[in-house]
Amino acid sequence: MRIYTQLLILVCFLALSSCTTLQQKRHPYLQNSNKFYAKITKKQADDSHKYFKLTAAKRWHIYYDAHNMIVYTPLGVEKRKKIKFGSLDEKSLQKENAKKIYEHNLISETKKGNYWSNYLTAYSEPKDSVNIYTLDQAIDSYLKLKKSNYQDGFNYKLVKEKSNKLGEIIYFKYQNETSFTKTTHIDAIILGDKRVYYFRFQSDVDFYPFYFNDAIEIIKSLEINE
Repeated sequence: MRIYTQLLILVCFLALSSCTTLQQKRHPYLQNSNKFYAKITKKQADDSHKYFKLTAAKRWHIYYDAHNMIVYTPLGVEKRKKIKFGSLDEKSLQKENAKKIYEHNLISETKKGNYWSNYLTAYSEPKDSVNIYTLDQAIDSYLKLKKSNYQDGFNYKLVKEKSNKLGEIIYFKYQNETSFTKTTHIDAIILGDKRVYYFRFQSDVDFYPFYFNDAIEIIKSLEINE
């Protein structure tokens, strides 16, 4: 019985130590909050990106998420709530709900919807670390990774766009469906002189038509600090 008690005390101590360690490891943006997100400024986002800057589209906010992601989004942090519209079916309800949230967010700083339903993230890697020096190499590397993650086949549409400021931009559009939701994705790749810049825009299909152009606007706002 004594050994059992000692073991129980040890387990409790380790659990408390673990919680303390996790608390200490929380990012400074989250340090004084018990939430899993924090709204941050453009300067804070630019400082965190280090090698590049982005400009959020009008009416979009920037969040630091506990998954170590900087998230650009037109939505807020509340769970997506269903609303009633007479006898509409489930699919129509979801579309009407997304439209109502979009219309609200056009005029209000208090955003409705949860940013996991529509967000853009970005990161960069040095060319030497990933052995990518041309766009063809970037495309091959990207598709190799995606195809390894999609065992049933990775179906996508590739679009190339010329930019006077950024050179060629490569876009990959694809969809993903789970038992919970159906999402549309736009991934983009831009080559700098020293680094490769990656973007991921993910949106529930009902929000996608409202915010796609804004996401492209953010990608094209890239300013490289190399």
